[in-house]
Amino acid sequence: MATQPCGAWEQPRVVVQNNLSHCLSVSVTDISNGSGPVTAMADTRLREPIGACGCFSSRAIYRSTIEIGGTSERLQEGLIDLRSGGRKIFVLATEPKLIEGAETRLHVGCAPPS
Repeated sequence: MATQPCGAWEQPRVVVQNNLSHCLSVSVTDISNGSGPVTAMADTRLREPIGACGCFSSRAIYRSTIEIGGTSERLQEGLIDLRSGGRKIFVLATEPKLIEGAETRLHVGCAPPS
């Protein structure tokens, strides 16, 4: 991971909104430093298979959002494989300036059926 001088980029504060919390824990451990797409590294732990939380596959969907003028703006969306827990990478934004210093929400839920 590339580094930047101290104070060159203010990391966002990431708040996890986990709709699968009965089955899955998500704990953000690191956020990329803003030298490209902004990613969050998170430790995930399955408490139960996500089917017990109503999901129809082993994939979960995630979405990153910020609030601008009282309106929730969607930044990125993707899928993560939850056949097992472990370290996962979530893309929060394509450009660091979009979320610099902002409270960023990471929503996690069931992926739609295929």
